[in-house]
Amino acid sequence: MIGKMLVGRAFRHALAGGLGALLAVSQLPALAAENLYKPACGDHLQRLGGKPAQLGYLGCSQLLDAQDQPFEARYRVSGAEAARVQDYLAARFGMPPLRFICCGWSAPSHFYRDGAGYGYLIEFHSEETLEKHWPSIGRFQLSVRLYSEDP
Repeated sequence: MIGKMLVGRAFRHALAGGLGALLAVSQLPALAAENLYKPACGDHLQRLGGKPAQLGYLGCSQLLDAQDQPFEARYRVSGAEAARVQDYLAARFGMPPLRFICCGWSAPSHFYRDGAGYGYLIEFHSEETLEKHWPSIGRFQLSVRLYSEDP
């Protein structure tokens, strides 16, 4: 069943995005390429190719009351290391930089789709603060929601 879904997604992506989209399917994670990958809770960033050592994985839960019941992985990083994580998110996923708004630092929610066609919603922000100097901020939080269907 999953194999047919992957082929169906690859075909739809090829029709929508041309040959480049079809070639992107060849970059599926090893488990997806073997038709064994099924969205589930876990360290999504590690599964997508690794994450900075400074980024601590806090756990994952399925959001049963949310549309499509995504799997949300949560992470934390100190203010002193937040710039490294922001650079990683920009380079790996194309996420825009954090901006100071009102009472903290945050980036617009960012959507990323992996080679298997699964969608991820990435959110990165600081704790509530008026501090502008990141190393003085206690912690920043990152959440990555994995959707098994389009959100």
